[in-house]
Amino acid sequence: MLISIRQQVEPSDVVARASRPGGYAIIDVAQQLGVPAHRAAKYYLKQPGEFVQQGELLARRRGRLVGGRKITSPLEGKVAAAVGGRIVIEPQSDLFELRALLSGLVTNTASGLGVTIETAGALIQGVWGTRREGYGSLTMGVEQPDAVMDGEQIEVAHHGSILVCGATLDLNLLNKAEEMQVRGLIVGGVPVDLRKEISEHLVPVIATEGMGRIPISSPIFNLLQANAGHETMLLAPAPGRPWVNRPEIIIPLPVSTLPASPPRPGAELTAGHKVRIVRAPHRGSVGIVKEMYHASRIVDNGSKYAGADVVLETGEVVFVPHVNLDVVG
Repeated sequence: MLISIRQQVEPSDVVARASRPGGYAIIDVAQQLGVPAHRAAKYYLKQPGEFVQQGELLARRRGRLVGGRKITSPLEGKVAAAVGGRIVIEPQSDLFELRALLSGLVTNTASGLGVTIETAGALIQGVWGTRREGYGSLTMGVEQPDAVMDGEQIEVAHHGSILVCGATLDLNLLNKAEEMQVRGLIVGGVPVDLRKEISEHLVPVIATEGMGRIPISSPIFNLLQANAGHETMLLAPAPGRPWVNRPEIIIPLPVSTLPASPPRPGAELTAGHKVRIVRAPHRGSVGIVKEMYHASRIVDNGSKYAGADVVLETGEVVFVPHVNLDVVG
């Protein structure tokens, strides 16, 4: 750990460093040299504890053929073990640096695990995200939530920014964003057939609504628009079910700009709360909780969920499971 409790940190601050070992390489010397396992040790050229370079000789069996049989190391590292006719190579560890990624106050440190940082600001939970994190200045690439940004619109000025791209994106936009070193993309939805390719790119992506071409819901778009220019963090730990490891957009803000009683993440949902529906058939709709049901009710697909009656902006009242509701504050 490089920081202490009650210390103020900024997004680029390194809060911890650690060695990150890679996977071990196991070389079956006996099989490759064509000898019994108990006789392989006589051909070893390296012993446990010795360091080797990639391509360096590990073992050799001389024979009638020129050079005999040779085995070289597939990577740089240390010989961790040589037993049972096999040599185990431990690769050199990478130095991993853990950055704060947001402005805030360190409230706790856990050796070997990480730190807890407290910040005040806006929190948006998305529905889908890539396994990456990023931070930068929030920039609006579109003026309407249902618009779509073209890859050719990304320019040098977007370098280092978190870019709001509208209802969806394509690989051209993603490639251009990576070329310009954009630090993150926010969209309404991602094409189902491009999820794998999007996940493999270095640029973090968060979809606020789900799969397909979906306009960013108005409360989220308005919040992003109102905070353009602020430092923003994207935390997208893992694609998966929308109520597990939800990707998050965090916008730290000065305390003076926050409401007197801002809603806290995890606050109990009650009648009167403004909510956003995150699943079909009313995905993206905003409404007010009319009544709560803690006992399970049967929904259209036959499953049972606890939920709430929500009055939509159209006046329609619909029952929605709790897991499909986000509080809008």
